[in-house]
Amino acid sequence: MNIIPKTKRPKSITVAHFFHRYGESLKLELLAGSRGINRPILEGRVNRPAFA
Repeated sequence: MNIIPKTKRPKSITVAHFFHRYGESLKLELLAGSRGINRPILEGRVNRPAFA
């Protein structure tokens, strides 16, 4: 029986990490400045599927 180990996912990432990792491919633009750039993103699920 092959058991595939679960991949550990971080509990959160920062807005900065997400922006730098996915910003270009998602064509994101930083509009409000960098004041909240270090805030954590705690929710991993997409809550607006139409935007995804």
